[in-house]
Parts: sequence; C-alpha cells; structure tokens
Amino acid sequence: MVSVLEPLDKYGNDQPFELWLNDFDDFVLANFGTVNEDRKRAILMQLCGEEVKKYVDSMEPQEKANYPQLVKTLKEKFSHIANEIVERHIFNTMMQEEEELIDSFVLRLRTQARKCNYKIPSTTVTVTIEGVNHPIAIQYEDITENLIRDRIVVGISSQTIKTRLLREK
Repeated sequence: MVSVLEPLDKYGNDQPFELWLNDFDDFVLANFGTVNEDRKRAILMQLCGEEVKKYVDSMEPQEKANYPQLVKTLKEKFSHIANEIVERHIFNTMMQEEEELIDSFVLRLRTQARKCNYKIPSTTVTVTIEGVNHPIAIQYEDITENLIRDRIVVGISSQTIKTRLLREK
C-alpha cells in the first residue's frame, strides 16, 4: 500500500464527504490503479468504517445497487451542509494567531469566508408609476472581499499594520 486513508466515520463531521471521497479516489488510484465499479464499491466498503457499514447495511437495495448509486446515497447522508450562522460566527471572530504570518491569516480568512455565503443575489423590483409597471434591476456586489478586509483590520496582531490599514481608503 502506498498511502493511508482514514475511515469515513473517523473523518469528523466538520470534513465534507466530498473531500473524503476525493481522498478515497486518490487512494484507490495510488494503490490499485484503474479499477471497475464493482471493485471500487468493495474497496469503499472495506475502508468506510464500521458506522458507515452499519448505515449501508440498513439501506434499501436500490440505494446501494452499484458504486455510483452508493456514492449518491452516501452524499445525501454525509454531505456537510454548512450552517451559515455558525460559519459567519467563526469568520467574524477570527484573529491572527501568535507567530502566524499575515499571508496565512488572510488565507484562513478567505477559506472561511467561502463557507459564509456573503454573496447578495441580484433582484428586480417592480415600481408602479401612474398604473404602469416599471421593472428596475437592483445589483448588489459580492461583499466577501470587503468583509475579509475588515476582518484583517480587526484581527491583525500588528498595531503598526492596523494603523496603516485604517488610514487607507
């Protein structure tokens, strides 16, 4: 064996199933090369862990009939659906850690911000003037970059850089 893969049930709820599945695909390719779907399903069942095996055993036969169907069913069960409020709380309380480089802090902020859904959708409002409807498109910008900038200013540990950032427009 060339690499090691943690069982899915040991992976943790904070890790998306898709990430584990990508690691699984890499593991299979590195250790077994190209395999057919039946063998890939068998390998998945050996590596998924006891709790996932119990779940698969309880599934209807059509939900686990073949590899693509099994993966689809597991995605429905194990895909991490981010709680927007929790993800935004994490983002809005992030601070630069001691000895952390500014680039690393910004990368952590960007990674977390992607989970926050800070994109405000465009909308169209209809205004009626003298009995005639006039649709008006209202465009909102993606505020993610502005929020990252604000979080850098609040969360950076260097007072010198913070002061300089506060002077900039």
